[in-house]
Amino acid sequence: SRFFDGPGRRANVISIGDSEAEQVALKEVLPRTGNPDQDPLCKTVALLIRPTVQQLSNELKILAVWLWRMVQYDKDFDLAMDNLNSLERELFEA
Repeated sequence: SRFFDGPGRRANVISIGDSEAEQVALKEVLPRTGNPDQDPLCKTVALLIRPTVQQLSNELKILAVWLWRMVQYDKDFDLAMDNLNSLERELFEA
């Protein structure tokens, strides 16, 4: 909790993996109070299923660049590496 003390600070919980089960599990265990301004942010990144070594390397490079922006982004999101879209643009405009 020491990282989230202070006004306007919310916990960021990010799931990164290739299984939909990981994303579903995160959403089920995060507490939801009905007050979105106080609930932890729920962010998921779906990696490719059975990627080639090159694809996995590319995903990890993308994550290395984007991770700090993902943490700074002040909304829940679900990002799929096989379908990058407007969220990608929004992350880089933030």
